[in-house]
Amino acid sequence: MIRKLLLLLPLAALTMLQAKAQTDSLPPAWTLKGSASITFSQVNYTNWVAGGENAFALNSNADLSANYAKGKNAWDNNLKLGYGLSWQASVARRQITLDVIDFSSKYGRKATDRWYYTALLGFKTQFTKGYASPTDSMESSDFMAPAYITFSLGMDYKHNGFSLFISPLSSKLTIVNSPYLSSRGMYGVDTGAVVRKELFAGMLKLGYEKDFWEERVHLKTTLELFSNYMNHPENVDVDWNFLLDFKIAKGFSAQLMLRAIYDDDAKINVTDELGNCRQVAKLQFREFVGIGLAYSFDSSQRKKKE
Repeated sequence: MIRKLLLLLPLAALTMLQAKAQTDSLPPAWTLKGSASITFSQVNYTNWVAGGENAFALNSNADLSANYAKGKNAWDNNLKLGYGLSWQASVARRQITLDVIDFSSKYGRKATDRWYYTALLGFKTQFTKGYASPTDSMESSDFMAPAYITFSLGMDYKHNGFSLFISPLSSKLTIVNSPYLSSRGMYGVDTGAVVRKELFAGMLKLGYEKDFWEERVHLKTTLELFSNYMNHPENVDVDWNFLLDFKIAKGFSAQLMLRAIYDDDAKINVTDELGNCRQVAKLQFREFVGIGLAYSFDSSQRKKKE
């Protein structure tokens, strides 16, 4: 796990440095953007009468995009990577605070000034094993368990950093490539199965990205809604991401990241007043606030200056 954390940022940074080095010779139709950050915190107590626990946390993020626009064609590609760990003195196991692999590729053919006929491919999973609590011995997630692959056809509206993708024809594959999780029928797969197919569904995806305050504040947010027409279409899957990045000084930034997920097939154990345990789907929410090292580039800023 430590190797993944230590390698993620250098790998992403090298990729971005290489991409930035190519911006001077970049064809006009292409725009490259990238950002990477590493944040850390530490608390240490010695003879502290009020009490406390030594703790340390380290989180890394990378967000890369390569977009093509020429004539009637538009092709947007985005890759998000995130991994983080925390250490506490009383807990032997390192706890995962962030674990994300999220890739999307969207190709559009212009229909009107702002609307495109569009095909969208998406892939989401995580790097390593996760546990519901520090005392659990068996994982609740792993690499490719779950993994989500989506394919959608529809119309995409784009204007001034805002996009609205409407797809009445979507499909999704849920992969649970873990014998333990598969045997429990986790994430909606049949017991013992590896793949669940949702072939007839609809999807709505909204996105907004903009810089404020002389480009010192960067906002990026996406919202995905997915409904399976053939199995309880009223149970809409929700995935919302929000990022607010403040540039404090060159090489330093503060970040606020929020994520909310609702998936009727991702259930947790809940115990009632009588001690009865049952599995229910609930809104999942994660908040992260951090300050640390940051690096970013945007080839579109070079184009504006020319």
